[in-house]
Amino acid sequence: MNASHDLIAVFGGIFGLLAVFSLIGAGLKYRVARGEPHGVIDNLNARIKAWWAMIALIGAAIWIGPWGVIALFAFISFQCLREFISLTHTRLGDHRALLWSFFVFLPAQYWLIATHWYGLFSILIPVTPSCCCPSPRPWGPTPRASWNGQPRSSGG
Repeated sequence: MNASHDLIAVFGGIFGLLAVFSLIGAGLKYRVARGEPHGVIDNLNARIKAWWAMIALIGAAIWIGPWGVIALFAFISFQCLREFISLTHTRLGDHRALLWSFFVFLPAQYWLIATHWYGLFSILIPVTPSCCCPSPRPWGPTPRASWNGQPRSSGG
């Protein structure tokens, strides 16, 4: 067997399992819920439909080729980062770092993978954001230093 036969076997197995699960979900809806709303069965059927959508997206990305898979994973990474940021507390000072993270570093990461530039990928992504993006200062603003390195008073 080669890679394409293995891929067909995997997708065939997943397709078969999803078909069986879809039949079970439809049977439960017909026999137990009798066509009425039922929270657990409706949740099960919604999850099975989501799995159908995920497998269709992954299959389409694989069918397109390596660029399709990279684009799919870049889109998923963007959505995950967006969801993570929406759940965390951000300040106005974080917006520049977030802009860089979303629209420079994330696309650069996947572009480097797509062009097989793994050496730069392994160094650029961990090092550059830490140099360009400000680190959080949990103890408040840093006092400005005078010409001799000592903190100045806020009066001038």
